Amino acid sequence: MAQKIGLSFLSLLLIFGGLEFVARQVPVTGDAKTKLESLYLPPFPPKKPDYLRVFVYGGSSVQGLPVEKVGWVAQFDDQLRHVLGSKRDVEVYNLGWSGYNSTMVRHSLANSIAYQPDLLIVYTGENEFIYPQLDAYEGLRWLTALKNKSSLIKLILSRQQSPLAEYEPLSFKRPPYRVQWLYYQIKMWLFRHNLEQMVKLAKRHKIPLVLVTPTANIKDWPAVDAKVTTLDHPLPQNQNAGWLYQQGRFIEAKDWDLIPWRAHSDQNNFIRSLADKTTVWVADAETDYFLNSPDYLPGFNFTIDNVHPNKEGAYLIAKTIIELLQQQKMVKPDWWADTKPLASLEEYLRRVNFSRQDEFDIYFKTARYATKNPFFNFTAVKHYLDLAEKIERRDWRTAWLRAVIAWLETGKIVSPAGDLDLNLAKTQIPYIQEFMEAGK
Repeated sequence: MAQKIGLSFLSLLLIFGGLEFVARQVPVTGDAKTKLESLYLPPFPPKKPDYLRVFVYGGSSVQGLPVEKVGWVAQFDDQLRHVLGSKRDVEVYNLGWSGYNSTMVRHSLANSIAYQPDLLIVYTGENEFIYPQLDAYEGLRWLTALKNKSSLIKLILSRQQSPLAEYEPLSFKRPPYRVQWLYYQIKMWLFRHNLEQMVKLAKRHKIPLVLVTPTANIKDWPAVDAKVTTLDHPLPQNQNAGWLYQQGRFIEAKDWDLIPWRAHSDQNNFIRSLADKTTVWVADAETDYFLNSPDYLPGFNFTIDNVHPNKEGAYLIAKTIIELLQQQKMVKPDWWADTKPLASLEEYLRRVNFSRQDEFDIYFKTARYATKNPFFNFTAVKHYLDLAEKIERRDWRTAWLRAVIAWLETGKIVSPAGDLDLNLAKTQIPYIQEFMEAGK
């Protein structure tokens, strides 16, 4: 028996060795980077004496989409400098990027913590179900190490990997992740495991860590339609997000969204459970959203779409974190003895020269986002196009996006007047190619 196993193992080694030899003769033309290698970290200059250095990690809500100058990290940076005064030196590094899930955030933190941050801030939970892959950090590290030693693995990766699409095709259907019990539980375990490992890193390096509970549009953004998923059976009412939303049970509807791109209650409750007020603190932005919303239900008052804060929501998140720092004094405790009150949002907008063009960009980019699969939230699209056109009626993009939406809703082809640069339009208007082909 042992001899047979030995021969089988030897055969596998010979087969792999032969494939490896062949792979070394084939040029690698595609992108062979693993997901971890694709993450970007900026160069960090040497830390200056007596500076407060803050690293902020997360996805697109941290990056500041749709317009970064009014994102919550930009507002936090400005408010921190304002509150502490000009005599204090502060540097805030925004290490958020669109689509980062907790595995990517953990990798970013692990690979930047050596650059002497005084404070770590993590805002993650929205993107756990963007990628269908089970992104286990240890597995991705092993794959990266193996790829860098094997031409065969490098060749396989270069042929199979492709960048995340700007938007999914109209007919694309995702699995109903929320009701696939085993898959959902594995995803949730990975999320919890990644956060626990980030906590361990912070404790090992003795750096204060602030975890922020991700916020979401509870009241004014419905769960995805089951038709955009592969669900093939009816759901009981207590798991039917569409029915729950219609009944006004908004939190349950968010928590049972088939494609859970909004952090749900279990995630935020787990984040809260990690606070020890020794190394780890929680800035409970979600609770502050609830407390400051009509009927205690956050909607478009703080969130521009399903998850991205509007400028008012971003102000509240920045305020929540700064007030936590003032109260707990976990970093630079002597700096907080005599601080200024926070500036108003209006003062901040004046300082950053927030313009009508910025406002237009927020509305148009949100309309474009709401058009895409799996949302197809045409009510929100038309609402934001109305607001954009009050600022600028001559922008060709709003007219063409309206035409595409009309086609998606009714099937009618009514193209706006004037020539169109289709190559440019493809970068600006979702489904413009399909719209133009349908009109031929």
